[in-house]
Amino acid sequence: TEPPAAIRAEALANGMLPQQLLMMPNPLQAARQALELAQAGDMLVLLAHIQRQEVLQLVQEYISTSPISNLVTTT
Repeated sequence: TEPPAAIRAEALANGMLPQQLLMMPNPLQAARQALELAQAGDMLVLLAHIQRQEVLQLVQEYISTSPISNLVTTT
């Protein structure tokens, strides 16, 4: 099973509803969508084994333009 399908199956098995899950075609689009939907107090965990550099660049650009001052990142 591919990792996205396995994560989705586990989330559904543990009570999440299908409409609570968004599936994106690649990590970069997933990171972009997550950053757009995130609200103050949310925690994002971005799993990017492919397109890692592109995702890191997107997150760094977001941080540099974000009015939120308490962003924490790790790589």
